Amino acid sequence: MNHSIENIEYQDIFTYEIISTSCDSWHQFKSFYKDLVIFTRNLCSLLGLSSINYYHSVTLLQKYLFIISQKVKSKQFDFKNGIHYYYLIAMSCTLVSIKVNYSPMLPLKVRDVLNVGYHLLSNENLLLNDDYYTIKENVIKVEQHLLRILEFDVGLPKKMNQLPHPYLLNFLYFLESNQVESQVSYNILNDSILNLSIYCRKQEDTRFGYEEIAIFSLLYAFEMCEITIPIEINDLYLLLGFENTKNTNTKYNDFKFHMDLFYQTYDPDKEVTFRPEISIEICKPISLVEDKDIKDSQSNK
Repeated sequence: MNHSIENIEYQDIFTYEIISTSCDSWHQFKSFYKDLVIFTRNLCSLLGLSSINYYHSVTLLQKYLFIISQKVKSKQFDFKNGIHYYYLIAMSCTLVSIKVNYSPMLPLKVRDVLNVGYHLLSNENLLLNDDYYTIKENVIKVEQHLLRILEFDVGLPKKMNQLPHPYLLNFLYFLESNQVESQVSYNILNDSILNLSIYCRKQEDTRFGYEEIAIFSLLYAFEMCEITIPIEINDLYLLLGFENTKNTNTKYNDFKFHMDLFYQTYDPDKEVTFRPEISIEICKPISLVEDKDIKDSQSNK
C-alpha cells in the first residue's frame, strides 16, 4: 500500500508525560527530545568521539525511552523523575557507547564524561568536591539502571552495524562525490536523528530503513547543493540495491518534507547551550524508586 505524506500516521512510541508535566503535547516533547539529543551530540563532539558513537548513544537513548514508555503504559511501574534525570541518562548512554566502541587511541574514563557533561550544562569546570562524587554516583547508578532496562542489549545490530553511516560512505565512494557533497549529506544524516518525525512511523511500509536514510540524505544533499546527479536516478537506485517504486519516491518526498520543516524551524545559533538549573539538580543524590518494580516485572516474565 502506498501512502501520501498527508496520510502518514505517527506512532506515539514515547509517553511524553513521563518526562515532565510541562511536556503536555507531542510538539513540546519533540522539542525536549531535540535538546537532549543536541546535548548528547555536543558531549560526543567535545569528547572527540566519532559520529558512530554519537548515533549509537542516541539509539540507546531512543531505545530506553521506548521501553520505559511501554512499561508506563502497561502500568508495570510508576515512573516520575525530573528533567535533569534524562541528562544523566544521556551521559550514561554516551558512557556505554564508549565502552562498547572502545578505542585504545582515545581511552576515555567516567570522569571525562562527567567533566564535559557538567561543563556543557553549567559553563563551569567540575571541581573535585562533593558535587563531583555525587554526580559520579548518580551516573553510575543511572548507567546500571539503563543496562537493566535494556537487558544489557547495548550493542549495535549485526547487519552492517545497522547504522546509516557505512551505507552513506559507500554511496559517496561509489559516486566519487567531492568534499562539499559529502559533508552536506553527512550533516543531513546526523541532523535527521534530531527529527522524531523521521523515526516514529506506525505503518511498516512508511518506516525508513537505515540504508534509505543514507540514500535520501545523499539525494537531498545533491538538491540542496543544486548539483546534478552524475547518473540516471533509476540506474543509481538499481546499482545501490534499491527498487525505484512509487512508494520509494513517496518516502523520499516524505523525508525531504520533514527535513525541510526541520530546517525551517531549527536555528543552531538559538540552541540552548547552558542549563545551570539542570547542573544544580544533577549534583543532588537521586533515588530510583522504580527499580524494585522493574525487578518484579522481570521476575514475573
